[in-house]
Amino acid sequence: MVPEEPEHEHHPLIDRLGITAEQRAAVINVRSAALLEELGERCNKAVSTKLHGAYDVILLRVDTREDLDRIATAKSHLKSEGALWVFHPKADSADMKADDVRETAVAGGLIDSKTVHYTTTHTATQYVIPDHPRG
Repeated sequence: MVPEEPEHEHHPLIDRLGITAEQRAAVINVRSAALLEELGERCNKAVSTKLHGAYDVILLRVDTREDLDRIATAKSHLKSEGALWVFHPKADSADMKADDVRETAVAGGLIDSKTVHYTTTHTATQYVIPDHPRG
């Protein structure tokens, strides 16, 4: 598998994701050496590749329906005011539709907040825990 690398745009991806130095971050299944390097340089705290405790920001890549279960796991490690960035395919495939990610996240109590371009094949969508959960 070829490692993914974010496409260069006017603003670096780490800035578009809103990641700041004081945040505790985790990266799950994202295989971009450039992004991992940027995170390491930006964050004052070590960036985790496994979920232990609570995080301000979690970057999670999903490619198949089987990966969607990781959204609930990631949410359980997210601080109440944190952000979960889900990197997912732009186009529908035989295995997963673009809407599957959103439906899974919303069903798990998250709301989508922002979307940014990642690569030619993937988009990153930010999900957050709402201030007032919908009933």
